[in-house]
Amino acid sequence: MTAMLSVDTSIKQAKVQGSVATNLEGRANVLKAEVKQGGGNVEAKKEEIAELEQKAQAATSSQISTLADANKTMEEAAKTASKDEKATNTKEKGSDEKVSGADTQKETGAGSESANEQSNVSASKGTAAPTTATTQQATAYASVDICL
Repeated sequence: MTAMLSVDTSIKQAKVQGSVATNLEGRANVLKAEVKQGGGNVEAKKEEIAELEQKAQAATSSQISTLADANKTMEEAAKTASKDEKATNTKEKGSDEKVSGADTQKETGAGSESANEQSNVSASKGTAAPTTATTQQATAYASVDICL
C-alpha cells in the first residue's frame, strides 16, 4: 500500500516537473522570437535563452529520473506481493495437508465405532468412502485505482 502511495506521489511530482520544463521552453521560444525581431538587448536575451534551455533540460531529466524511480518501486512491490502470495499459498497447502491427515487419523483410529461402521458399509457395497477435507479462508480485497 505504501508503494502505491509513493508511486502516486512520484507521478504527481513528474507531472509538475514536466509542466515546469514546458513553461521554460515556452519562455525560451518567446525570447528566440524577440531576438529574431531584433528588439531590445539581444545578447542578454541569448544568455537567458541558454539558461532557460539548460533549466528545461534539467527539469526533463528530473522528470525521467522520477518516473524511473516510480517504475522501480512498482516492480519491487509486485515482486514482494508475488513472493507473499506464493508463501501464503504454500502455507495454506501445508495446513490443508495437516487437516486432511488429522481427518484420516480420526476415521481410522482405534475405538472409533462410527468410522469402523462406515468402513464396513463401504466395503460391503464395494465402494470406497470419500474422505475429502476442504477449508476456506476469507480473503480480504482492497479496491485500488491506478492512474498512469
